[in-house]
Amino acid sequence: MEATFQAVHKGSVRLRIIPADPSVESAVVNINIEDPASIGNSRAQFDPLITAFAHKRGIPPQFIKGQIERESGFNARSWRYEPIASDGDLGQVSRGRTPPLREVAPFSSYRLATAADDGALAQGHLLLQADIAPRGEGRFPLMIRDPITGQARAIQLNDPNPTARELYEVNNVTQHWTRWARRDVLEDIRRNPEILEFVAQTPIASSYGLLQILYPTAILEMQWPGVTAGGQNPAFLFDTAENQQAGGGSLELGTAYFVGVYVEVNSSVDRTAPQFVDHSELRTSFIRGFNRYNHKYRNPDDARYSTDRYGTAILGFSEAYLPVAAGPIFR
Repeated sequence: MEATFQAVHKGSVRLRIIPADPSVESAVVNINIEDPASIGNSRAQFDPLITAFAHKRGIPPQFIKGQIERESGFNARSWRYEPIASDGDLGQVSRGRTPPLREVAPFSSYRLATAADDGALAQGHLLLQADIAPRGEGRFPLMIRDPITGQARAIQLNDPNPTARELYEVNNVTQHWTRWARRDVLEDIRRNPEILEFVAQTPIASSYGLLQILYPTAILEMQWPGVTAGGQNPAFLFDTAENQQAGGGSLELGTAYFVGVYVEVNSSVDRTAPQFVDHSELRTSFIRGFNRYNHKYRNPDDARYSTDRYGTAILGFSEAYLPVAAGPIFR
């Protein structure tokens, strides 16, 4: 008979083995739980960080690694602008609330300047070039219409700040913003495209890093204080070595955010001593948590929890990243 063990938290635990044959005495063994040699056999550059956060949060490390593959493809500088999401530019950064986030600290310190017909707001005094540059970089840089040729091209640093409407109309085919947008929002845009006539706040209405944490989520929900040297610049959410060492990056915030939403949609699971009938029940609970992480379904009974492919895709990816034992578990 073989048994497979996987722990999440490091340390030691005593395991009592009770044979089915009552004539055989039970035994107690000590299991030593250490960092795995690797998490799967590929893409190991972030394995030490993933292992650390798996231990800290109680999330199987292969699930974190699967989510990284789904969210960013292991690109520490992955970035995505959100023009029409409920927690994006139209939803709360430039519109959608009073006052919009771009006018409220700390967001106002990192906003782009707006035109006279869009509030005439000055550029945030702490905004860095590193906060602006991502919109024209990466695998899918945002495109604008060249003012001279009228042809679509990647936006450049010295271009005037584009409107959300221009970015939406030019980039939706590649960015797929409408896929998860609310139907009423899409209908409002169809009837009145002018509601997107505001400067696209690409630094503060975007998601960053390996786990694609949205800047408003980092500030409002996770109360991110910024890096140790000071500053809550959006670019500090990229998972570079420098940012990680200084208290930035998306892994710290993203894994903590996941724990919160997991608990929200799995209220029957005891956080201190979770028990599951079988492995399938555990997987289902994580699928629900991941679906809540990505699309923010508020109702745990929402049918989309079972039909959304996001969580299922993450667990599918995780199968390639099962922890590789560094040595024998018994001692």
